[in-house]
Amino acid sequence: MNLQWVGHYLSRPVNDYWYAGLFSEQRKQTYRCDFSNLYALLPVEAWQHIESNSNKLRVLYTLRHPMKRLWSHLKFHLEVTKQLDLLETWKPADFEEFMRRPFMWDNAEYGQCLRTMREGLSEGNLKAIFFENLHADQRGSLTDLEDYLDIPTFKYPPALLNRQVNKSKEIPMPDFFKEIFARDTARIGRELEDQGLILPASWAE
Repeated sequence: MNLQWVGHYLSRPVNDYWYAGLFSEQRKQTYRCDFSNLYALLPVEAWQHIESNSNKLRVLYTLRHPMKRLWSHLKFHLEVTKQLDLLETWKPADFEEFMRRPFMWDNAEYGQCLRTMREGLSEGNLKAIFFENLHADQRGSLTDLEDYLDIPTFKYPPALLNRQVNKSKEIPMPDFFKEIFARDTARIGRELEDQGLILPASWAE
């Protein structure tokens, strides 16, 4: 079954039929789920197309403190590309130049991403949640998500709730990193508040 799935994944052309085929073994499930931070960068037209081709669509957009997300993204990228040693030699200007490259920075523009998704999706098909709230009240947050998805409540094992995925190496964030992106962090927070979201208290730290 795994080889069959891989064979389909590597096939061409990549289109709606190709994508639907990735979930051929899950036709009896309530949802066919896919997770990627890159979906947040889709244009309005793409969201409209996805919605028009879905019987029932629910989009979850998870937001983490912008500064902490930037630092985590940087560490993870350099670790995966085996360039983590650059953190020891880069000057502040090097950090800023690298982080503002589109493939690194675009994911930080929560306000723009949220506006685009809201424009392309019908009301009720998008839910923005905060990483900090999810971890502060795991069971309460999961119950809220189950209600949103209209699926039965499930008692998740503690080991599963406490498991960390894609965790990058523990390296303290330098103070100058915070200073470089402080204005951006504040602006991004204001943009979310302007759209009616209530920021976690920890975002003010």
